[in-house]
Amino acid sequence: MVYFYVRLNIVELLALEITRLDYFVGTLLLLLFIWLLVRKRERLDMSEDPRNHTIRQLDADLRLAERELVEARELLEKRDAEIQEAVNSQQELHANLAIRESEAEALRAELNAEAKKTRELREELTDQAQERLREHVSRKEAETELEVARAGSEAVMDEIISLQEQQQVAVPRAQVLESAQETNIDIDIDELLSK
Repeated sequence: MVYFYVRLNIVELLALEITRLDYFVGTLLLLLFIWLLVRKRERLDMSEDPRNHTIRQLDADLRLAERELVEARELLEKRDAEIQEAVNSQQELHANLAIRESEAEALRAELNAEAKKTRELREELTDQAQERLREHVSRKEAETELEVARAGSEAVMDEIISLQEQQQVAVPRAQVLESAQETNIDIDIDELLSK
């Protein structure tokens, strides 16, 4: 504290000293009061019923259990949402699978129809190939027969030509013989034939 040396009268000095003393006494009384309260509380804590401690412990456990219950409910709701999402996804997958199976069945039916058409076309092509083969064989046989006929006709033609040549030779001879018979001339036939 700073003392001001001012001219004060005694009453003012006395009042100032009393104020300082009051402050000091008040501080002491406050500290004493706090100390007494702390002591009383310590006594109360020592003499407290053990059931109060159990009650406080149970109350803390209850709050903890309630907090865990809230967390468990939130977790359960989250899991329920996940399960519902999984069920929805599974239903969508089943629907997509059913669509795919129906498409696959339609494709199988179409494939079977195409396979049947292909078999029919193969059979038709086989029949056509057999018919062409028969026609080819028939044509070859006809060509062979034609060649044989040609060869035969050539032989016949050769024979006819030979006969015509012989006829051309024989006709004048025959005419000579006829004229000789008409005129009664003796002609040696062997000599005539050798010509």
